[in-house]
Amino acid sequence: MASISVSSHNLQNVFVYGSLLADEIFLLGITPPELEVLDAFEDVEYERRDVELSLEDSSEKLHAYAYVWENKNDANLYGDWDFEAWKRDHLKDFAAMTKDFMKELEQPESKPRVATYEQFYEQDKQ
Repeated sequence: MASISVSSHNLQNVFVYGSLLADEIFLLGITPPELEVLDAFEDVEYERRDVELSLEDSSEKLHAYAYVWENKNDANLYGDWDFEAWKRDHLKDFAAMTKDFMKELEQPESKPRVATYEQFYEQDKQ
């Protein structure tokens, strides 16, 4: 079994606002290969940006990446989001699509997440 050695200066932090797990989470110590997986999952719909975060419980500032929705004119971007309704209506399919995405990543010629998403929902219609 091969092991991967990553020096600490290559590790990155990722800030996730409004995730499925919580209102805000920080992913600390993300390796370059893990960052590639996040980039592939967020695909063309999100832009990865450098951000500086101020932590509420200290004066410490933290450098991180944030994935920002690319389409600023998307009407669904503004307004309230009902997590419970999304969970009820979409979580099962989202989890299945994400599982398919992870399997796809293991393939030599993997597709980006949007293509996996479209293929998943196309199969669902048939």
